[in-house]
Amino acid sequence: MIKQTFLVILIIFLSFGKSTFPVNDKIKWHSSRPLKWSDFKGKKEVGKKRVAVAETAVEIVTENSFYRDGIPIFEINCYFLKNESWTITKDIQHLKHEQLHFNIHEVYTRKIRKEFYSLNNNKITDFDVYKSVFEKKLSECDSLNNKYDNETYFSIDKIVQVKWEKKISQMLIELNSFK
Repeated sequence: MIKQTFLVILIIFLSFGKSTFPVNDKIKWHSSRPLKWSDFKGKKEVGKKRVAVAETAVEIVTENSFYRDGIPIFEINCYFLKNESWTITKDIQHLKHEQLHFNIHEVYTRKIRKEFYSLNNNKITDFDVYKSVFEKKLSECDSLNNKYDNETYFSIDKIVQVKWEKKISQMLIELNSFK
């Protein structure tokens, strides 16, 4: 199995995914702020054989949660974790690959927001329903990232990468109202 080139930090407690990383260690996803190799501040683990030349650590977290009329309201955000992400290359193609992992996480951040919006509109008050949606979407995000790696990482065909870039870009556009 291909080693993943990303690390998903999933911290799921009662409040789903509260971040434990310092603010200055994170970059919030934004379309006008692509990743740069200088953002990758972490170190590759010594002694572990890995095929990857870079890893992108991302977290999807709940912030500023509160209740309105008994209904839980959550702010969901997607962050790149600088000190958990590393690289041993400066190749632009690999950077595009890592950026797309970050973008895939943003797609699922928007999908969570969309689901939560629907739950809020249906006046769902059961916290466990929200938690279940959150966990399900994180699992789907992980699966899509694995599929992306399996189809692109060792491919010498750059067309496959471009297809994925278009696919994820389209998904972001479709979920634009939940950015």
